[in-house]
Amino acid sequence: AATPISFCVVVTSYNYCQYVCDAIESALKQQYPPAQVVIVDDGSTDGSAEMLRQRYGQHPRVQLLLEKNQGQLSAFCKGAQACTADAICFLDADDHWDSDYLEQLASAYALHPEVEFVHTNLKFVGKKQGTYFHDFTDRDQGYSMLLTYHTMAWIGSPTSAISMRSSLCRRILDLPAEIFVDWRVR
Repeated sequence: AATPISFCVVVTSYNYCQYVCDAIESALKQQYPPAQVVIVDDGSTDGSAEMLRQRYGQHPRVQLLLEKNQGQLSAFCKGAQACTADAICFLDADDHWDSDYLEQLASAYALHPEVEFVHTNLKFVGKKQGTYFHDFTDRDQGYSMLLTYHTMAWIGSPTSAISMRSSLCRRILDLPAEIFVDWRVR
């Protein structure tokens, strides 16, 4: 039997004080709990850092990184560097997951141990309704990295529906610091 996969959830936040705790709680309350939740506060000025320190500073599965503002890509990189789990999932501070999200991801990785990157559909809540993808068919998109590189068009999902094995994530996010200036929000 395969060893169960462990997940690290990276939550990046900049001035999302009113939303970020809902995102974190949705990660912590998973039926298949993450081994680690890394919260990267990217220099918030709205009181987020103090609130996060008070609420999660002593939580055994949470690591809080309070950084100066350098943008989301920098926060992704710092969060991924802190992860020790088998796979990394990203969760935007204003999003949340259904309680079985990581359980479904664990099943996908177990069923396909050769897969390094999984992106899922997502459901809009609030003013916008519906789903991100209209086609719900599970399929191998092994070509997507090559096509993305060639066309410079992203084939995948928004941040909160992305996961990948830690080794791949670290290779992708091994970037020079000077790139963060041009990629603050991308």
